[in-house]
Amino acid sequence: MKRIIVALSLLASISVFVACSGSKKTATEDTSKKSIYGTWTLTNIALDGVTNDQFSVKILGDIPRECMMNSTWVFPYNGYGSYTSNLQGAGCPTQGQNILWSRITENGVSYLQFKELESGIKDKKITSGYRFEIVSQNAANMVVRNPINIAGKNTYIVYYFSKNQ
Repeated sequence: MKRIIVALSLLASISVFVACSGSKKTATEDTSKKSIYGTWTLTNIALDGVTNDQFSVKILGDIPRECMMNSTWVFPYNGYGSYTSNLQGAGCPTQGQNILWSRITENGVSYLQFKELESGIKDKKITSGYRFEIVSQNAANMVVRNPINIAGKNTYIVYYFSKNQ
């Protein structure tokens, strides 16, 4: 009887160890993703090293930069978020866009990445998306950027987010 109890205890211990060690996330990665959770406002979009009025830039595929100023971005814990333009006008999206987002670190650089979800298509089937380098981030603000080539010059589009309280 003692052997059965010892065997069951050992089996339960192994099951707990295997269940806990199955996750590939580290505490640091999980904590950094948690720092993005919530609702953010995209307060400014700038071109690094280029006069903003000098070029008409479209972002996120084909959206005029002006349309996304003061847009609302939701990053919930489960990764299924959205962004919504708060400006109505020519070329501006008329409804929100659902996204699947994550935060990853590669070679010591943190990235915010997401793909736009399409109605009727499973997220696993969507292979394209966006990746932004996280330049800085704290509890109230986040700055991300992605490279762009304008008139033969490599520069960055820089996005400034403010966390809603």
